[in-house]
Amino acid sequence: MGKLFIYLFFTTVFLNAQNDMLCQGDYWTEDEANLKMKEFASQWNDRQSWEKRADMIRTGIITGLKLDKMPQIKGNFNPIIRDKKVMDGYSVENIAIESFPGFYITGNLYRPNDPDKKMQPFFPPMVIYRTSA
Repeated sequence: MGKLFIYLFFTTVFLNAQNDMLCQGDYWTEDEANLKMKEFASQWNDRQSWEKRADMIRTGIITGLKLDKMPQIKGNFNPIIRDKKVMDGYSVENIAIESFPGFYITGNLYRPNDPDKKMQPFFPPMVIYRTSA
């Protein structure tokens, strides 16, 4: 009886989750989104107006994610970069950055092999973990 209840419960939750997975709350149709993007684009026509808009977006993201409430961190992030692998046109290195004392963000750092080539380094984070005390 208990197994049947658990099965029915999770099956119901799973099926309902599939129905409600996308478009929760307010959302736009493709046509509405196209019109909204044109409206957004009409709000700037030069660098100064775009920078004002970009600052508004940046502030909204920082405030919305409550990043402005995060403690200020000063000092060294103690980066560890090693195991460089040279590929065709770029290199990949393992990297760990100490975000808070004892907490590390790890990932791969992708960089172009040609230092004169204009290309941003790319760092997709993988894991955050705490070292044992």
